[in-house]
Amino acid sequence: MKANINGKYATITSDYDFCFTVKKVIYHTPEKYTVNISKRKPKYETRYRRNREIVIFESAPKPYNNYTVQKSISGENHKDLEMKVDKYLKDLIEEINKPLIECECCKGMGVILDK
Repeated sequence: MKANINGKYATITSDYDFCFTVKKVIYHTPEKYTVNISKRKPKYETRYRRNREIVIFESAPKPYNNYTVQKSISGENHKDLEMKVDKYLKDLIEEINKPLIECECCKGMGVILDK
C-alpha cells in the first residue's frame, strides 16, 4: 500500500504495527498567518498555508485509542480471498490518490475533484 500512494495527494502520518493512518492533502488558495519566531522579544513572520490534511484511512488490528479496527476479509478459497483483497486495495488506493481541491464557493466546506 505504501508504494502506491501518491505523495502529492496523500501522506502516511502513522505507520506502526498497532496503527496505520493516511491523510488526504487538499489544496486551496494560499492563506496568510503569522508565527512568533523569537523566544524572548516577540518577532513575527508571515507564512502561507497552501493545503490542509484530513484523515481518509485509518486502521488497527485491535482496538487502540480511536482507531478503526480493520474488518476481516474471508473467501471461499485462496484464489477468492486473493481477489477480494486485491479489489479492496485497488479501490482504496484509487480513492486515496484522487486529486481534490477546496471548493471556492463554500470556502473549504466542500471539495471538488481536480482534473
